[in-house]
Amino acid sequence: MQVFVKAVIAYQKKLNSSTTSVPRPLKLDQAMEKKRKNIIRSFFLARNIYTTGQRMNPSKESELQAGAEFLEV
Repeated sequence: MQVFVKAVIAYQKKLNSSTTSVPRPLKLDQAMEKKRKNIIRSFFLARNIYTTGQRMNPSKESELQAGAEFLEV
């Protein structure tokens, strides 16, 4: 999971340094919107773990899985 956390931070830095405009979001069906929210939550948790330096709560590990799977694709 440490690799995932570092990947999230690197991706966030890449987005922040990008000067291109962000396209308008697509209209997603309910299932895709739920997946999107899970991935965003996963990235948010990973960023917080990284920036605060706190140990990960084992109950939250499953929430990071969605983001890890997203980055594997």
